[in-house]
Amino acid sequence: MDEDLRTFLAGMETRLTAQVRDAETRLVAQVRDAEFRIDERVAEKIGDSETKLLRAFWEWGRTIPPRQSGFPCSKSVSLLSSAN
Repeated sequence: MDEDLRTFLAGMETRLTAQVRDAETRLVAQVRDAEFRIDERVAEKIGDSETKLLRAFWEWGRTIPPRQSGFPCSKSVSLLSSAN
């Protein structure tokens, strides 16, 4: 009877160990899938934010009036030309 019990318990331990490994494998796969989806979503949101920032920058840039003849380079050029 003791030998039958030991054989039964050894078989049960083997089956339980296999089930635990299968569960661990499935869990690891699910976590990787979730991380992948999170990374994709974060990248998408970052891209959306960059697009919004660039759009806002260009809209802001269009609101600035164009510079007149007082551009800083024009003064240095006129100083050089008057020296000749």
